[in-house]
Amino acid sequence: MSTTPTVGNNNPVTQPVTQPVTQPVTQPATTTPADPATVAVNKLFLSNVQNLWDKYITNATWYEKIPGIFQYLWNKGEAVRLDEAHGATIAELNTARAALVEAVAQRGLTDSEATKLGVPKLKFSTAFDQNVYTQAKVDAENKLTAFYDVFKKRVAQLNIKAGDDNYGVYAAAATKAVVDFSKNTGEIYRVGAQTINVTANLSHKIETTVKDFNTKIFFDMVKDYADQPIDKITIDGFKQKVAIIKGFFKENDTVDIEWELRKAIKSKHDSKALTERKNLFLGAAANTTDPLYLAGRDSIEVKLNAEKTALEVEDKAFRFAQDGTKDKGSLHEAWKVRSEAEVEMNKAWTALFVAFQATTNGLDQNNKDATLRAIIAFLGTGATTTTNGGPVNVARLNTLVTDYQARAATFKQKDEAHAALVKRFNEVAVYDNNGNLTGGKLGQVNANLQTAGLDRLAVDEMQKNARFLDELNITVGEISKTPRSVALHAIIGE
Repeated sequence: MSTTPTVGNNNPVTQPVTQPVTQPVTQPATTTPADPATVAVNKLFLSNVQNLWDKYITNATWYEKIPGIFQYLWNKGEAVRLDEAHGATIAELNTARAALVEAVAQRGLTDSEATKLGVPKLKFSTAFDQNVYTQAKVDAENKLTAFYDVFKKRVAQLNIKAGDDNYGVYAAAATKAVVDFSKNTGEIYRVGAQTINVTANLSHKIETTVKDFNTKIFFDMVKDYADQPIDKITIDGFKQKVAIIKGFFKENDTVDIEWELRKAIKSKHDSKALTERKNLFLGAAANTTDPLYLAGRDSIEVKLNAEKTALEVEDKAFRFAQDGTKDKGSLHEAWKVRSEAEVEMNKAWTALFVAFQATTNGLDQNNKDATLRAIIAFLGTGATTTTNGGPVNVARLNTLVTDYQARAATFKQKDEAHAALVKRFNEVAVYDNNGNLTGGKLGQVNANLQTAGLDRLAVDEMQKNARFLDELNITVGEISKTPRSVALHAIIGE
């Protein structure tokens, strides 16, 4: 009896595990051109001593190698100490990677992989063959879990946490290491009634495995946030976690990321807990001596003072030079540059107009667009004389047109830059004729920092947090996830 599933005409096998609704479709994003994922691969899979040697010797230029030897020897002791502490995990990670690739190679194609390759879906001639297939499939899944568990242990040794900005780089490094290892793997054979090269379609299987690995990363990040104590589930924290996950999985829709977070929070914190927390905020909104209210008020004051400081710096840069001279700041400099560009543009226009008008009458110097079109149309005819018969220096006229157009483009750029600064300045601060601050963001922040303003904002914040928790307490499904996302952002903003 064959131990290898065979293709026949029996009923197809139905794959028992479907991908979650929110399936990370790409590897966590990495930056270029430094390729930090490659650096992270070495940190994950190589010993500290080897990484040290590569840094100062292998990857160094010829003139860096001599001083590099001293750097290597100076730091080797610490690298050895780390290898004594972490070496077993590094070896375990390398072993788990090899075991994962072999297990993936040994398993059969999934239905989706077979469809992608354009081959018949797997069918079985005997129950024994089906059991062999199932065992290989489960083994590959277990090996992936084992690899993932060791990966988490290793990144913890490197002081990398699921919420860190560079966590996605290490996740990408792990999948890169698996992909690269699979490409360099020799032929793996299953021995049974027949011998089969099972690496032929390995790249397609590894692609599926990478997606499964990223799914684990995704849901671990979701769980990491949801498992916090309920008082840590805040508006700012929720928005930050969505942004971090979106940064790792750029092709995942924000609505789906929010949905998974909401489901995880509801799973960890029941309706009673969310309602109790909401009621604490409602109570605080009605009691200005409540510790929650006072903490919220203090937090708002800190944020406003930080915003005020930043706005004051921006406002000062608009109005003052670095030496403190008033009305000589970036606004003045932008206006000065714009004015200089305007002068040069007008000089170029006058030179062009005079050169053409000397032999062509009836043009309006103030109507630049129409006159320029007329000049360009004349040059386009290939004529060497003007319409009234006078000669014209076509080469010089072309040069003057080019010069004017370049200076006009420069003026437009400087004009737009000055206008943008003026717009931003008016957003930051508005002053009356006596130089008193009367509006803008800086004026609003100053007003909010007054006692009445802080009290009002603190009450609003308590009520907003209550509405946020109320929204999280709603059960959300596939159909309602989008409208509920809209409702959520109506509370927390974008």
